[in-house]
Amino acid sequence: LTLIEAADLCDLCQEKLAPGDGAPIPGRMPFPHPMGMFPGMPMPGAMPAMPAPGMMPQAAAPAAAPAAAPAEPAAEDEAPKQEAKKEEKKKEVVSVKLVSFEAAKKINVVKEVRAITQIGLKEAKELVESAPKVVKKGVPFADAEAMRDKLTAAGAEIALE
Repeated sequence: LTLIEAADLCDLCQEKLAPGDGAPIPGRMPFPHPMGMFPGMPMPGAMPAMPAPGMMPQAAAPAAAPAAAPAEPAAEDEAPKQEAKKEEKKKEVVSVKLVSFEAAKKINVVKEVRAITQIGLKEAKELVESAPKVVKKGVPFADAEAMRDKLTAAGAEIALE
């Protein structure tokens, strides 16, 4: 017996046992039908819902699509403007990439990477050994230049992307 069947059974019993005037049984709250709690959800195994009298059928949805069409050309006009803004942002925010490092200065490079990224010694060592790899993403250009200078001084070859 599913929850919906139980609710239907409860409704049927209330109808049969209720006084003749249609009033609910004294002292009892009528049990709400589960579909009333979850409007819009299809009932499993049931036929598709019929529109209520006075309601528009769902064929009105395609009529809304042409109204959205005029907004698309406006979006296309804004696309070049957005691309220009993205190029400016790319210049402002960059990724710091470790391209390579001097084998003799590996320890210093690991220390600098660890200080910049604030990760553990093991993770910093693995990151340095897996070069070329991005050390930090989304860094403001001024900070990225400072990181590049520190890492270059430690013996690393850095690329700003």
